[in-house]
This record gives sequence, structure tokens and C-alpha cells, in this order.
Amino acid sequence: MNNTLSVRALTHRVVTHAAILWNEPRSEVYARIYAKLLYYYGIDLGSYPRSKNESLLCVAERIDVIDKVYRFAEAENLYLPLAEN
Repeated sequence: MNNTLSVRALTHRVVTHAAILWNEPRSEVYARIYAKLLYYYGIDLGSYPRSKNESLLCVAERIDVIDKVYRFAEAENLYLPLAEN
């Protein structure tokens, strides 16, 4: 039995962990990641055609930039939120 995860599944897991760390919805973490993808690489995932149920994460996988999305997701886990006073 093969127990390896796809990069897409691993990215989703890392984003979920970041959302828990930041105490915010996953959609906010994904929005930040996609904004960074656009800023640093000029890649706007929302501009690519997609099927009805295809997520932006699936688009990233399809156009072969999932590794960049994964790196940004990992970075989200490195920067812990500051404690509010």
C-alpha cells in the first residue's frame, strides 16, 4: 500500500495547520498565499479557466506551480501571530 501524499494534499494539510495557528479560516490563508503568488511570480490563479468544481489549488497543480504554493504555505507556519494585548 502506498502511503504517500500528493503535493496538493500536503499543501492543504499545511494550510489547515496555518489556519489553526493563526485562528482564522483556511480561505484567508489561501487568499494570502495566492496574493503572494501573484506578487512574487506574477501568477494569478483566478485568471486561468477552470471547471465548475475545480479549486485554485487544483489549478496550481494543473499549471505546475503547486510547489510555489506549498512553499508559501510552509512560510505561513513559520511566522507565528503576535499575541494581542
